[in-house]
Amino acid sequence: MGKPPEARLCRTRNELEVLLHMEYRLRCGPPLAAIAEPRTRSFIVVEWSKTPLQEDTGRGKACIYLLAKRGVSTPEAAAALARYLGAVAHPLGLKDTEATTLQRVCVQPCPEEPPRTIRGRGYWARLEGRVRSCRRLRLHGNTFIILLRPLPGHNSDEIIEVVATLARQPLPAYYSFQRFGTRRPSTHYAGLASLIEPHSVVVREVLDTAYPDEAPEHIRCRRMLWQDPVCLTSTRMYEASLAVDAPWPRLPRFLRSIHASALQASIFNAYLTLRIEHGIGLGELIPGEKRDAKGRPLAPIPAVGGKTRVTGLARRLLREALELHGLSLEDLAKRPPGLLARVEQYWRPVYTLPLGLQAEKRGNNLVVLRFTLEKGQYATTLLRELVEPGML
Repeated sequence: MGKPPEARLCRTRNELEVLLHMEYRLRCGPPLAAIAEPRTRSFIVVEWSKTPLQEDTGRGKACIYLLAKRGVSTPEAAAALARYLGAVAHPLGLKDTEATTLQRVCVQPCPEEPPRTIRGRGYWARLEGRVRSCRRLRLHGNTFIILLRPLPGHNSDEIIEVVATLARQPLPAYYSFQRFGTRRPSTHYAGLASLIEPHSVVVREVLDTAYPDEAPEHIRCRRMLWQDPVCLTSTRMYEASLAVDAPWPRLPRFLRSIHASALQASIFNAYLTLRIEHGIGLGELIPGEKRDAKGRPLAPIPAVGGKTRVTGLARRLLREALELHGLSLEDLAKRPPGLLARVEQYWRPVYTLPLGLQAEKRGNNLVVLRFTLEKGQYATTLLRELVEPGML
């Protein structure tokens, strides 16, 4: 894969993007479009994988279901599927809640005679076959089909023209808003507070600030720590344990992992922004970075609760990114408290290229946008070039 052409990057003025260190984009102009309503029918995600079923003879210990969902989260749909089958469900990837999505879920152990189809509230699943183990399946990426409407003062032709300029242009591979929380993108702050601040700060970060679309009764129950009997049906009961008189509050394992991973993502975003500010091209390899099979530079993402191995200019940039968070590599290497999970170092491409990017007119001055992104990349990476971040 040859080095792609690079356009001059523009600095964002959006406050949320600045807070998440997503500070550069390709376009300098104002937003052109919004996602058409209703969003659940205008935002479609189709998961793809090159890995075929390893065994479909009926002897596999796990079974694969093709899951379609709308208006429910991947964990919620997978949990419902698991309860129905009396097993454990492993989705290959998390998908947007406010969308229509098609994805694979591996269920283990698989019943001797699993149902061919399962239908529940907000989801439908069809049996594809059996595999020996859920570990054999790999997610490769996602295809997005998104219906856009032009904002006042713009039209579909203008959107199509801009999309054509974005094709084959490398996009900074920032971790997008969804990685930090779709309702309140602050999980990285909770991770940071877990490392450097007292218990009370973490409690306030997780409990005190209301979600933008949170129902008033949920806010009241959360702040009363679910002591009122009318609140006992809540699915977020773990939050009550934050108030216990103990050295550290008890958090569920998945939340400790989310906070640690979000902190890593914030550090990567800061690293990528610093890299751009230093005048380093997205396709340029610097000392201490690696290359992937496509020839792209891979940036280091530090471990939490372990040693980070990186040298050269990449190490210096990583230290700068950590300083923006009030941290050092030595801080991250320490054993994390009970609030935070240990997570390993890994490497991430500094840019991504949308595959098969197309924009076509649809009736009523709408535009259908189609493109595919590799695993770990977000549709927002491209959409933020067209849509106001607050509308994503």
